[in-house]
Amino acid sequence: MKILKKFLSRTERAGEARKQELQKESTLIQAMDRVVTTIAPAICSLRECRRQLRSPVENALVYLQNTIDTIPGPLPLSPQAWDQHPLLQALFTDAGEIRTLLWADRRLRSFFTRHPASQACALLTATRRERTIFGTAVEGEIVRRDVAQTAVDFRDHRLLDPAATLAETRHELQMRALTALVTPVVERALRMRSLQDELREQQRILSVQLKIRRTRPDLCGRQSPEEAENGSSGNGTPRILEDIDREIRELSAATSPPEEVMRQVAEVLTTPQAALTVTPVAMRLNWMGVKQCRSSSDCDLDVRLIEVELKDHWRRTAVFVSIDRDDASRPLI
Repeated sequence: MKILKKFLSRTERAGEARKQELQKESTLIQAMDRVVTTIAPAICSLRECRRQLRSPVENALVYLQNTIDTIPGPLPLSPQAWDQHPLLQALFTDAGEIRTLLWADRRLRSFFTRHPASQACALLTATRRERTIFGTAVEGEIVRRDVAQTAVDFRDHRLLDPAATLAETRHELQMRALTALVTPVVERALRMRSLQDELREQQRILSVQLKIRRTRPDLCGRQSPEEAENGSSGNGTPRILEDIDREIRELSAATSPPEEVMRQVAEVLTTPQAALTVTPVAMRLNWMGVKQCRSSSDCDLDVRLIEVELKDHWRRTAVFVSIDRDDASRPLI
């Protein structure tokens, strides 16, 4: 009997390990498709992208999962919970601000329209702002006025990836972060190519106009409406064409070839911590949102949160939240 139980236990563990391996492979394939869809039209064929980026994508997924695991929550996001959680009091000025966010968010409304779930999980993000104000401070028995203090507030609240479970939200967030890593690299390449295409089209139009002037001498003395408006006689067209040609050559020299763009994409996925970072933030705030020192007794809120930063693009605080359907439903008037 013991041998049978041991065998069954080993079989169950093997089955669970196999299930986790299949789930990991499924996530990797989905991530590969996300990256390839983003970069393939600009860089390489679908097959080539998948072959070269499998290992970098797998590496990025591990880092992103570990990063997402550091985000606190889920915290109940509702007007009724505002005065019960210091973090909510720090993030929102009052319960009404939470109510307005929940009623106005289109992603959340769309989720509850498509799903019968009574609750949703999502990532709440906001931009932290610190500014200097002048107020009073008590030092022992002395009250000092016009003391420089740091006030903290949060604005531009957003709800990302609402889903029925926290696991689904984490997965969608992982895919979103993966796209955020590679998009800046691809956008730079596409922007340079777009500029070249615009200049080539401008060059083609001017070349046609110049050819017409040379083959129709009777038109040489006439001005087009555009030339009349700009005060130009049109005799400078060859020089303009030379300038455009020079700009195209300079852009071509500065534009990375496809293999270099692919290398940059692989690099950012291999070392995602260089582009996407997570920083723990701990603050003690009074009821007005003013920072207090650790030894101060005038502290109402002990706030601990996470700030996520995509280098040279954005930096936002983040916390997972849970939202009841009733709180997200605007009452009928």
